[in-house]
Amino acid sequence: MSMRRISLGRRLLAIAVAAGTAVAGCRSPAGPVDDGSPPIRTDAASYALRVDARGVEVEIPYEFTNRTTRPIYMVRCIAPHHRLEKLVDGVWVLALDPPRFGCLGRPIRVDPQWRFATTMAVFGGAADCSCGPVFEVDDPTGTFRIVIDGVVFDYDDRGPPWGVPLALDQRVSNPFTLRAPDG
Repeated sequence: MSMRRISLGRRLLAIAVAAGTAVAGCRSPAGPVDDGSPPIRTDAASYALRVDARGVEVEIPYEFTNRTTRPIYMVRCIAPHHRLEKLVDGVWVLALDPPRFGCLGRPIRVDPQWRFATTMAVFGGAADCSCGPVFEVDDPTGTFRIVIDGVVFDYDDRGPPWGVPLALDQRVSNPFTLRAPDG
């Protein structure tokens, strides 16, 4: 299946996102960190999409650092809720906001200056696939960033709301590129 057949144009592309839990976990304090970079850092600047008859996929390992002075909590079902934004004409636009599961697991607590590491697994189904969610994109390649939703201070299990939300700039990744397969 060619990249052209999967997307480009105004074809619908289904993308399902799940967070990998095999590598998820907190790591030791990062030390004083505020070098101006985003609190979420991917392990690479660019990722090659894999293509097969069902669609495109990629795994994006990342590390989230709590740069605040208070513990934060990631509200989740199985894993934190991720969304993907794409840089279009200098503006970040929603590229994917997968459905949220109807369950509530224990939140992931990340203490000040501690790091949480996991992998975002992205799957984009071909237009003729009965996969979901579905949204419209011009191209599955380009510049993207990860946004984690449901990150709060003062977690309250009687919510929603589940706590005081962190500002957007405290829940975004560095920009990275999704590119056509190598070769």
